[in-house]
Amino acid sequence: MPDRLTPTNIQAIGSELAIAWSDGEESYLPFDKLRRACPCAACGGEPDVLGNVVRPQVSYTPSSFELRGFQVVGGYALQPSWGDGHGTGLYSFPYLRRLASEAAQCELRRITVAPCSERFWTDQLDGRRSREHRVRRLVDLPHPAAAKQFAEPIAPHLSRARDLTAELRDDM
Repeated sequence: MPDRLTPTNIQAIGSELAIAWSDGEESYLPFDKLRRACPCAACGGEPDVLGNVVRPQVSYTPSSFELRGFQVVGGYALQPSWGDGHGTGLYSFPYLRRLASEAAQCELRRITVAPCSERFWTDQLDGRRSREHRVRRLVDLPHPAAAKQFAEPIAPHLSRARDLTAELRDDM
């Protein structure tokens, strides 16, 4: 049985949460993305008896994105506390890893194509994406020819992103 994915080190660095994972990977999650993806019922809503989720209207202030501290809960989740007093969200480790991966994808997309919308993050919290905001991966496309047609227009952008990443590594 494979080992569970757990963080080996968690630190707040600047305006990001840096996480070193037990599989050797590292994740960096901006505080604003972390706060907006809070999985608690007050932020994300609760399903009714029919399974419909009514999302509450959440308003944020600048202090909403100031991380005051965090604690590991039960060996399975992280519970951050925020500058606005909010602290009820329990972020499971797999959920944190997924959020960080999506934040990295959005950052690459921002550099290469276009910024991700706030709607993207709201849809992630629901655990599903609406059709009009769905990010299609090549494997989601129905036919290999369609995948090639989709990939060709963004290939130069991805190449430029790889070059920028290499330049950044060289500067470090």
